[in-house]
Amino acid sequence: MHHHTQDVHTSRARKMITAQDASITGTNGTKIALKSVHIEGQVDGLLATMAITQRYRNDSGKKLEIVYTFPLAWGATLLGMEVTLGNRRLQTWVVEKKKAVAQYEKAIDDGDVPVLVEASAPGLYTTNLGNIEDGEDVTVELRYAQLLRLEQGRIRLSVPCVLAPRYGDPRGKGGLAQHETTTPDIAAEYPLTISISLRGQAAKATIQCPSHMFSVRERENGLAVLVNAEAMLDRDFILTFEEMEERSFALLSPDSGRYMMLAGFCPNLPVAPEPLRMKILVDCSGSMTGDSITQARQALRRVLRELKPTDHVSYSRFGNTVVHACGCLVPCEEEALERLAAVMDDTQADMGGTKMEQALLSTFNDISMPDGDLSSPALLLITDGEIWNMEEVIRAAQVSGQRVFAVGVGSAPAESLLRQLAQKTGGACELVTPNEDIGVAIERMVRRMRGAPASSIAIDWRDEPVWQSALPSRLYAGETVHAFALFAAAPARPPVLHWTVDEQSCRLAAASVSRTHDDTVARLGGARRMTAAATPEETRELALTYQLVSQYSSLLLVHKRDGVKSAGLPLLHHVPQMMAAGHQGFGSVRQSRQVYPTSVVRSPESGSRRRVDEDLLEMPAFLRKSGTFHSDKPGRGAGRLPNWKRYPGRSGLTYQETFTGNKKCLDSFFKAFAEFSPTPLELLQELDKNSLQETDGLHVMRLITKGINQHPGLIFKLAEIHVGLKLPAELVLALLLDWLQIRFHDSFTLSRHAQRLLRSLLNTMPDEVKNVAAEALVEEFLHAAE
Repeated sequence: MHHHTQDVHTSRARKMITAQDASITGTNGTKIALKSVHIEGQVDGLLATMAITQRYRNDSGKKLEIVYTFPLAWGATLLGMEVTLGNRRLQTWVVEKKKAVAQYEKAIDDGDVPVLVEASAPGLYTTNLGNIEDGEDVTVELRYAQLLRLEQGRIRLSVPCVLAPRYGDPRGKGGLAQHETTTPDIAAEYPLTISISLRGQAAKATIQCPSHMFSVRERENGLAVLVNAEAMLDRDFILTFEEMEERSFALLSPDSGRYMMLAGFCPNLPVAPEPLRMKILVDCSGSMTGDSITQARQALRRVLRELKPTDHVSYSRFGNTVVHACGCLVPCEEEALERLAAVMDDTQADMGGTKMEQALLSTFNDISMPDGDLSSPALLLITDGEIWNMEEVIRAAQVSGQRVFAVGVGSAPAESLLRQLAQKTGGACELVTPNEDIGVAIERMVRRMRGAPASSIAIDWRDEPVWQSALPSRLYAGETVHAFALFAAAPARPPVLHWTVDEQSCRLAAASVSRTHDDTVARLGGARRMTAAATPEETRELALTYQLVSQYSSLLLVHKRDGVKSAGLPLLHHVPQMMAAGHQGFGSVRQSRQVYPTSVVRSPESGSRRRVDEDLLEMPAFLRKSGTFHSDKPGRGAGRLPNWKRYPGRSGLTYQETFTGNKKCLDSFFKAFAEFSPTPLELLQELDKNSLQETDGLHVMRLITKGINQHPGLIFKLAEIHVGLKLPAELVLALLLDWLQIRFHDSFTLSRHAQRLLRSLLNTMPDEVKNVAAEALVEEFLHAAE
């Protein structure tokens, strides 16, 4: 863990970036130009300002044009870019897109260095670096701002880091140009470091980072969240703030002789007594393999727990086709729910592609309502959202008149699609990484669905605005509504939100108007004006006025080279994406985040801080005393792994998913196992027999070991792992038996007591240890199969 200050950490991160080995090579042997990414930001209340630094180096031996398409957070406003080329730090400007492209191409021809950043698709941007000579370093720093929302006492900051593969045509359906298309490369590994400063309410909240190893440090003006230098650009960075206060506010900023106001309201609404009508649609395409489909099944189990006898529900799953478990919404009676539960538990990612538009249309139109019921149903969509034909999907949802409540799963869900689906149908969106509690997210979703509908939503700005942003079609209890208004003169009184619910008029006034001289609020308001513009000409004018990137404007700089310029065109170099962790069963994010965070949490009773350190998570006494599991740091033996040389543990899979997440690996493992004796079934039977009268799991493992001593092949493999990892042989055997009982659950079920003994042993092992041991087992048995 990092125990130094933020300044030292940042310095170290930059040194790491500078010294990064410039030899990242793709699977085709091409040296990749992107070397590392550093994210630095600040969260102050509900405003996040971020800077993403991409470091490139051309070590190809040729002149390159480097092109990298990357995601930004939904609702983020790109504010600017600075480029460091050699020792020169250069400022960019927003230029009308056609002019920017023309100047970029001219600079390419002239042998100069142009840099262009374009908006490629919703939530996606592309950095273009032209004429980068062999041996040159280029650093690109992109700055953006984003408004965060309080949602039922919780704020979630998401920084997208990787673009997972999407189903469909990225050009025809996704709108990407040929040079903007991007593919993952299994060999690509980009180091990532992160430093986030927290102020205001965010610094007083309970902080969680379900995506990465992190530490939290106290500062004079707040806190700093640090992600270590071992992170990679293979998953989104997520930071959550729990137990936040509900507040309404008004913030005023100067805007070119006028004034832009940002108002935020957190209304409270009653839960509606009416029965719930819910259509459930789950993505079962191949991209959901691994973490995502596991999350989906967990979500489905929680949904059933939230339903009441007066509710009605349907269940559908889709991929290349859509399959409806029932043709109508069925009452949530006990027998019906039991049948649905059986179908849901069998949900697999086995339906091929992701034809979401057809699935939505069929679910909207072909699932009938109960007789005489004229209410509008809610559709719960569980998916990773990885498709390119977003416009058709959104249009189909809008036409339906049904609210879509989207739950995005996986390490890098397509947030832009899911947010728009929810926003444009009056629904809501939750993104849940594999290490977050999806059950709690489902609970929040059902609470929204049951919320009383509000009508006549309006804001009294107290003074007549020149322009005001559109309001949402739906309000949800305890969730922030952001609104902007532009004024000719500074208003003195705070605005008031009005709405009607159950024929009662309600109001909520913002706090007194606060002022800021920073232009961030004005530019955020300008971005909202730009997206609401009626014509391309108006959009273009607003983009240039507020210096914002849009489909009609781009960031540009051209660096004039001194002296002799190289002739010839550069070689196009697409920077590949890393494989998104857990996507299509590639690795896993589950339990692969930090095992021992140094975090700041607060006691709900006292509000005081306490420190959670790895020293609190100790190994059991028999492992400490045996000396077989030790630390490479004195005084830090609690759960520290040795420096494994033979089994580095790179896959990211949990110990169970090392097998179950990869069918080829699973088949090869059991093919290898067939060469040994006893068989898996015989081993499980031996465990059952020896567990009957035992409460000591270690002793049972020793009894089984004695029973298989006459089988040298299996004993040798287990001993190899025992010696290689310095892990007790009893725990290696326990892991193997646990995998076997999972694999053969359909044909043989361990007694409850045998399962308890296994759990008692496995619970003594940190997940990191189990993950490494799992990979060691796979390696040993796969070698035997070769």
